[in-house]
Amino acid sequence: MKKENVMLEHLYHKPLLVPEEILETLKEYREMVKPFVCNTSLYLWNALKEGKTVLLEGQLGTLKDPDHGTRWRRRRVSEQPQVVAVWGMV
Repeated sequence: MKKENVMLEHLYHKPLLVPEEILETLKEYREMVKPFVCNTSLYLWNALKEGKTVLLEGQLGTLKDPDHGTRWRRRRVSEQPQVVAVWGMV
């Protein structure tokens, strides 16, 4: 972090980074997102057992064409009608 602090001080004339303050900020963020973190495999399995609809989305950046963007397609990924995958195709 020494290199970053030199640039912040001399190039940008901004306050220096203090590792302890950054760690405390990250701990605050952890507490904010904690209620939304769970075992997603179990969460989705329970939703399917309850008959709920589950929509899965793949990584969009993988197949994204830089000139033409992404075209959407839908496809069933299992015999269960409530499971549908959505992904971008070039």
